[in-house]
Parts: sequence; structure tokens; C-alpha cells
Amino acid sequence: MSAFDDYKKDFQAELGSIIKERINAVGWTKKKLNEHRQQALTNMLNHADTHSKWHHEKLKGIDLNSISPDDLSALATMTKEDVQANFDDISTDPKVTKAWCDGHFKAGNFYTDGSYCILASGGSSGHRAMQVYKPKAAAEFAAQILRMSQRLAMHQGMERAHKPLVFIAAAPGAAHATSVIPPLLPGFTSEHAMAVTEPMVEIAAKLNKLQPKALTIYSSYLRHLIQAQEDGLLNISPESISLTSETPSPVDIAAPKKFGLVLLLQTGVRLSLALLA
Repeated sequence: MSAFDDYKKDFQAELGSIIKERINAVGWTKKKLNEHRQQALTNMLNHADTHSKWHHEKLKGIDLNSISPDDLSALATMTKEDVQANFDDISTDPKVTKAWCDGHFKAGNFYTDGSYCILASGGSSGHRAMQVYKPKAAAEFAAQILRMSQRLAMHQGMERAHKPLVFIAAAPGAAHATSVIPPLLPGFTSEHAMAVTEPMVEIAAKLNKLQPKALTIYSSYLRHLIQAQEDGLLNISPESISLTSETPSPVDIAAPKKFGLVLLLQTGVRLSLALLA
């Protein structure tokens, strides 16, 4: 098997083992959520202290078990510049060096040797940031994207299994999360990924054929879909739309009403919208 096939197999196994719990976590009580946050933070800090030379130095003298998610003031910040300058010392796996990542990235091997996948920012700030994920970490990433639409589907009895999620995001070949993660998902094929650089007439034709029930798109792209719908070029009725990567403007948040959708959840730059039953 290829490195992609190896990674995908492990990713899907991890996703299958956690997705139900992550969906149910949307309804956790505040007490249970806080307990989970605390345990996850403590585990992460201890792992970083044990396996990262850079973090070990930064965490010296700190009682890691006393750090609360609500008060991180005792922890040193880590900037993108810190990561670029100290990548090898920050890494928690000796194999994962900057040279190793750069080599795979330049060759277009975003799934490396099958043990990690590489995501990269566009570098618009002058510093390209790389993120390296084991299959388990990538599955956690994907679960955050999928859980709201999946929970909605379960609640309303929608047949989501036969209507795969469609991503309209980064241009082909980019190491963006919207290009690297979707091909790993069960049932995903190349027709479920479209690039914002494609002509709208081509995207509209693909969407009209697929009739997706769930979309994930850049916040600023939603207005283009709505315009295409109003112009008669596009004719779809999604049950959920997730806006990602960009902080949505008030116009972006209000726009989905034209699809009959309402705001369901907003966390950071991720916005989920859903059709009311």
C-alpha cells in the first residue's frame, strides 16, 4: 500500500473509535466538559514536558497538574516564529525534524511515510507554519468538523450516510487542511472536493449534480454561492453549512437565511448553520 493508504487506514480506524463520543460531547454538561478540558490539558503539558526539549525548558519549575484551562498565565507563549526557529527542539518525535517535513512538503508527500500528515499555512505573514498530525490527531481534527452536522443528522433522522460532505476550499495541491483531511474520510471521492479557484459555472454544475446535504466552505465564499443560487445558476438545498478558516462577518452570518438555514454554533472561526426542523 502507499503511504496515503496506510495513513488513511489508521485515520479511519481512529475516527471510527471516537466519532460517537465526540458527537455526544456536544451535549455534555458544563461539569463534564470542564473535567475533560482539565484532563486533556494536564496530559498535553506532561507529554510536552517529557518529549520536547524546548517545552521542557519552558515548563521548568511549574506544577503542571495545577494549571487550569481557565488560567494559562503561568505558561510561556509560543509564537509562529518560535516554531520556525526551534522546530526540532519543539518536536516531540525525534524523527519529525524541520528538514524531514520540508523534504516531504517539497515533494508533495503530504502523508509522509504513512505515519504523519503535514498541513501548512499559506505563508502570507512571511512565515509558512507547518503542522504535523498522527492519524489519531487528524481524526480528532476531522471529528470537530463532522460532529455538528452528524449530530443534527441523528437528531432529525437525515440519511447523511448517502450524502457525503462537500468541501469547497483550497486550490488543488495545497497542503491546507481542507485539501489534506477530506480525502481520508469514509466515502469521500475527488468529486466531493472543489477549489475556490474553479469557475463558478463549473462548481455550480458539480453541486447541482451532487445535491449535497452538507457543505464546508470559506466564510467569504458563501456569498458567491448565494449569488449563483439567486441567478439561477445553482439549485441546491443543503441541510447544513460550516464556514471555516476565516472569521465570518455579520453579512456572512446573515446570508445563509437565503438557504433557509440558521446559526447553530459558532466557535472561533468555525461557524455551523443548520436547517430547522
